[in-house]
Amino acid sequence: MTAHRPGLRVTLRGEPEITGTTDAVWGQAEVLIKKDCTESPNLVVNEFVANRLAQAIGLPVPAGDIWFDDDMTRHWVIAAVRDRGKTLPPSLIQDVALVDDDLRAQMYCFDALISNIDRHEDNILVDSKGNAWLIDHDQALFGNIPRETRAEGLLSTSDRPFTDPGHLWSGPAAPSPAAVLGAIRQFQLLPRQALTAPSRDAHARGLITDIERRALDRYLSHRQGNIRSLLDPNRTRAAAPTPTEGDLLSSLAPQPEGESRD
Repeated sequence: MTAHRPGLRVTLRGEPEITGTTDAVWGQAEVLIKKDCTESPNLVVNEFVANRLAQAIGLPVPAGDIWFDDDMTRHWVIAAVRDRGKTLPPSLIQDVALVDDDLRAQMYCFDALISNIDRHEDNILVDSKGNAWLIDHDQALFGNIPRETRAEGLLSTSDRPFTDPGHLWSGPAAPSPAAVLGAIRQFQLLPRQALTAPSRDAHARGLITDIERRALDRYLSHRQGNIRSLLDPNRTRAAAPTPTEGDLLSSLAPQPEGESRD
């Protein structure tokens, strides 16, 4: 999987540093800032883990990180994506349809892996060349589970099928069945570290407890192993090859005693 790297919008560039051997300068960049709220009590941790997980897998997401304000309130801060000098607005469905078929299939499987119930064309940014970046994962993973029951609440949803409630992946932007099957194989082969590194980072930042970290690891490992069954079966059924005359004759050939052909 190849990730497209977004460019930051630098709004202020300072004077060069007088120390060091590189031409380094301090600057400021344009970012979007979000925080937990009553409607989305797990917004920051969901965004952080999903962003880090996408990076570990190799999917394109803008650079993001945690910021604590003066009141020590934590925020999710994500870089604006620029295309030809302009910050990308939300995409249209026809824009998403221009994204590479294999990448759309990987995005579809990613949404299933993290149980992202809020995927639509508005939260995929697409530039003029068809490069895309995933944003807005505040409803994935822990969703809106109350904080006091996050671990057990998350594990109770481990087998929840991905129904594509936003209907993005079943319309004009739907990836081909062949691309979906290829993405499934890629996700099934992901190394364990790709799935567990984001939760370790979230725990180190104080975003989740150790119990929640272990629950998150179990959740992602389970959904990885069952990724195909979580998807719409109509989307994962590859076209069967047309049997040849030799295949048909072989299937009719008498079998040795004690053996059968399934």
